[in-house]
Amino acid sequence: MAEPDLYEVLGVARTATADEIRKAYRKLARKHHPDVNPGKPAEADKFKRVASAYEVLSDEKKRKAYDEFGDASLRSGFDADGQRAYEQQARRAAESRRAGGGRGFGGGYASEDDGGGFDFDLGDLFGGGGRAARRGPAAGDDIVASVELDFVQALRGAELSVDAPTGQTCPTCTGSGTTGAKCKTCDGTGRVNAAGGPMRIVAACPHCGGSGKEPCPTCHGEGVVPGTRKVTVRIPPGADDGSRLRVPGLGSPGRGGGPPGDLYIQIKVRAHPHFSREGLDLLLKLPVTVAEAYLGASIPVPTPDGPVQLKVPPRSQSGQNLRLRGKGVRRGDDVGNLLVELLVRVPDKEDARLAEAVKAANDLYSTPVREGVTL
Repeated sequence: MAEPDLYEVLGVARTATADEIRKAYRKLARKHHPDVNPGKPAEADKFKRVASAYEVLSDEKKRKAYDEFGDASLRSGFDADGQRAYEQQARRAAESRRAGGGRGFGGGYASEDDGGGFDFDLGDLFGGGGRAARRGPAAGDDIVASVELDFVQALRGAELSVDAPTGQTCPTCTGSGTTGAKCKTCDGTGRVNAAGGPMRIVAACPHCGGSGKEPCPTCHGEGVVPGTRKVTVRIPPGADDGSRLRVPGLGSPGRGGGPPGDLYIQIKVRAHPHFSREGLDLLLKLPVTVAEAYLGASIPVPTPDGPVQLKVPPRSQSGQNLRLRGKGVRRGDDVGNLLVELLVRVPDKEDARLAEAVKAANDLYSTPVREGVTL
């Protein structure tokens, strides 16, 4: 099944500006966030898709690669330069076939032998797939590790120690993937006949992967063995649930002297009993007394930067929203707002004087409180 188009996931045009993409993400994240839809796994899945789409389209480099290569650019370890070279080679091959040149894939890979037939190297034909790709240096695999943060850690940033699953350089072959001895299957050539006849096909040796040397018995030619290592990772302030942090060079070691892969930290943020989050905005359900709501008051409110005073206007209603600008999530140079929803709490103790006052208050409503509540 084809992956959904990331622009369609966010509901924006492919020509959308960065600001339009950010606004679309904030709107959808607010709608589908698990805290807003508890017990609804379908909404949680939608939220993850929205967050993943925003992660790509909000990054100029990732968006450019996605626009050029589509879903292929989302694969772990994707190499844009290598993909362009592959597509260019494929175009040359197609042009050569249309011209009737009788040449192989990419041109120049088919040659007449003494018997009038042709030699085709399957490794060249299909780009050296499988173990043949290990003939030269190769980049290490990317790895993914998950961390769980509490709400405050995500807001303020944290430094964590993570047990990351990763490959380790093979201690037997020190990463070369071979014993150094000549492969007995291909006699050190790295190639074996795959088929004969007028068109003789050769392929990478299945035993040595085309290296021409005996594979290491410990890592079976991979150059790395499974393992874990403890990695200290700094989570920047403003990390969101479902976001990923890339740590370059801390993935599995490269093969044959190739560069290491990258480490991706998948972030999960635990829910807070009072605060929730929509993009860079914080939402707080704040209890207030009847007196504070009716008479008005200045009350302390916690924020990521410390407590501040919130002015509650006289005759405020339960469910009324107040805004503290610039007191939300801070990520880089961007900062959101703190949106406070007032929850009026009536006293839970019985008192005759209060009961009489409350009865008298029934005469003070300017309109019936349930006016217009109909089906």
